[in-house]
Amino acid sequence: LGTFTPPDLTAAKAWRPANDRGATEATIEVVQTAATPEMVAWGIPENSEVVVRTRLRTIDGVPVQHKITVMPLAVAERRPEGYTGVPPMLAPVGAPAVSPPKGVRIADWLNWDVAGTECAITAEPMSPAASAALGLPEDVPGFAVLAIARNSTGDIVFVTVTTAPLHHRVTLNITE
Repeated sequence: LGTFTPPDLTAAKAWRPANDRGATEATIEVVQTAATPEMVAWGIPENSEVVVRTRLRTIDGVPVQHKITVMPLAVAERRPEGYTGVPPMLAPVGAPAVSPPKGVRIADWLNWDVAGTECAITAEPMSPAASAALGLPEDVPGFAVLAIARNSTGDIVFVTVTTAPLHHRVTLNITE
């Protein structure tokens, strides 16, 4: 998700970071757990081991976007060729970010074989976790972008749920 603007779109300017503070994104939780019923509905096998990574994006210190990524443990454990550190998707909260080389998608760097992604964009009450992370009351309406990535054999590679408050316009920039 790229641009956030206020609800009066006739007078709107893109919500861009001020020069002194800017936009930040931080991992706020990394958990290994068994798939929940919600994850099973996304196509992840029941009781399978998954890793859930939660990130929070802020602009000028204001939380604007909550994102969870769920992936099978076997996918999360992958390391790029020649890399000996903790697998990037298992890096704990507070660890330095591990990024692929410039111009390389993380899916390619980690050899995930992503063959396609299906997305659903809804406007619905935000999850309790998203509401809390964004500092909003429960059941506040939000945009939820659900993306389910599959490999060439149809298995789930990862699922992301990105949530932003509904009172902003969301502009998608989809690239391959």
